[in-house]
Amino acid sequence: MNGYRRLPVEGMCNARDLGGYPASDGRMTNYGRFIRSEVPRAVTRRGLDFLRDYGVAVSIDLRGPEEIKRIPNLLADEPWAEFINIPVYNKQVAGAVAKASSDHFVKWPDLYISMIDSQMEWIRDVFTALAEKSGSGAVMFNCTTGKDRTGMITALLLALAGVSYYDIVADYCVSQVYLRPVYAEIFGTWDSPALDVNGLDDPFFKTVPENMASLLIHIDNEYGGVPQYLERCGISGNDLDLLRAALLG
Repeated sequence: MNGYRRLPVEGMCNARDLGGYPASDGRMTNYGRFIRSEVPRAVTRRGLDFLRDYGVAVSIDLRGPEEIKRIPNLLADEPWAEFINIPVYNKQVAGAVAKASSDHFVKWPDLYISMIDSQMEWIRDVFTALAEKSGSGAVMFNCTTGKDRTGMITALLLALAGVSYYDIVADYCVSQVYLRPVYAEIFGTWDSPALDVNGLDDPFFKTVPENMASLLIHIDNEYGGVPQYLERCGISGNDLDLLRAALLG
């Protein structure tokens, strides 16, 4: 199947297909299987029709209940999309971190590594759902902006398929470009005085290479690689095979 790297979805800016990446065995990741995105909060009827026609059949929201209440996911009401919620926190992750930071500076590599080490059950639940739904059509997964929680899940999926770390880091970095037009609108709805929505050059908003590279290096050093890490999370060999087949079949 041919597809889009960045999906032209009206009302969304950071919806991207994980297809089209070369893997270490010479194959290429499939289009139309897994899509990463920000929360579909402003997607238009035309945009929803595009997602349906593109083959999206499952929507996995990685946010907590408070986040979903604050910014609803419009796919949750679509009869053609099965909605699944697998939260890692019950509070908005980035906002909570910003409020707790006395210098208003979020160290994303440290946060990512902490989540990878401490939230293995969440990783297991997300990957189990991705595997179970991988034959249902395209699976779309999101957090709020589609860069942090979504970025970590994307990195693990691509690494499982044998995509190079250079491509994984590059995929992560693109969010910084695509999200700039909507940051002020999204963050302006939060009660987060630590955030300066006019200062979009603040590290809080950036997806710099070092953030994701640090996480991948940590996984290699501490667990021996992404496949070994996913096994440590309790994901079955059968589910890992299903995911590889969906990504590379």
